[in-house]
Amino acid sequence: MNDSSADRSGTRLSPLLQGAVALAGVVMVIALIIAVPLIIQEETLPEGIVILRPPSEVSALYIGADAVWTGGADGLLLFDRATTASLPLPAGAPVFGHVRAITGTGDGGVLIAHDRGIARYAGGVWDASPDDPPFGRALALAAAPDGSILAGTADGIWRHETEAWVREADLGAFGLQDCEVLMIDSRGWIWAGCADPTAGGILVRRDGAWERAGAASLPHPVVRGLVEDASGEVWAATGFASRGGAAVFDGTTVAATYTTEDGLAGGATRTVFEDSGGRMWVASEYDGVAVLRPDGSWQYLDRGCGVAGDEVKAIVEDADGRLWIGTDLGLTVADGFDRFPVRTVQP
Repeated sequence: MNDSSADRSGTRLSPLLQGAVALAGVVMVIALIIAVPLIIQEETLPEGIVILRPPSEVSALYIGADAVWTGGADGLLLFDRATTASLPLPAGAPVFGHVRAITGTGDGGVLIAHDRGIARYAGGVWDASPDDPPFGRALALAAAPDGSILAGTADGIWRHETEAWVREADLGAFGLQDCEVLMIDSRGWIWAGCADPTAGGILVRRDGAWERAGAASLPHPVVRGLVEDASGEVWAATGFASRGGAAVFDGTTVAATYTTEDGLAGGATRTVFEDSGGRMWVASEYDGVAVLRPDGSWQYLDRGCGVAGDEVKAIVEDADGRLWIGTDLGLTVADGFDRFPVRTVQP
């Protein structure tokens, strides 16, 4: 009887073991499918370009002195600006959630917005909750010329000054949600981009008052990127899924829009950036980057050109003209735009 029970038990376990082995095989195949192209990509990079992994994903970049601060799903990571070598975080660093934004402060410190709130590093000391922010998850940051700091959250925009946080704007009052990007232009206007799929758009604060901007003219209401170009125009990256494009503001009016029909790499745009050569980068969510040259022509970058991932989320350029490009699949560092074997045909 015992032998019979053992036989029946073995019969019951066998399919379970077979299933576990099959599942492990599937997981291994998926891992190889993901890993092998990344390995091949790193081994065939053009000269003057390196890919750093980790980080596995980069949502925010900030250059402070000789360190490049990167933030994303892996939390906070630091790299030496000159050598690209990984650096240890300063002692006493708090535990970070997904890092969404990083900015410098007037006193030489650094602020980090992440899924657990706001952290500050200044004078060699960490503060995991500077002046007890009255909010949890933080999505965006911007440093104002007067030394105050702005933070964007799911439901509001907050200003930190004189050791206290004050609500600047109630997003709900404007029908908006999820302030994922903040930018202060050369006029001192505050631009806030909101990325909720059903409650997105742009708020602008000028002359002491907040107002909606371009609500009826944006290619898409979801806004995830803002930048002021050398001429003083403000570019907004908009879109969700396959729909959207870039909008260019003259004041608070949309003066021009760009979509795939005008040369963009993809419909939904993720971020916008102007480099020292006057090139405007318009990154898509899935299809790489379209780069608008000063002469009006387009060039294109994607994983085949040395960019770590096709979704570029953050770009900074250091004092030596080196480009640091954060993507959904890691960090690319290029010794200048001319290092990329760019494409001239739209994807």
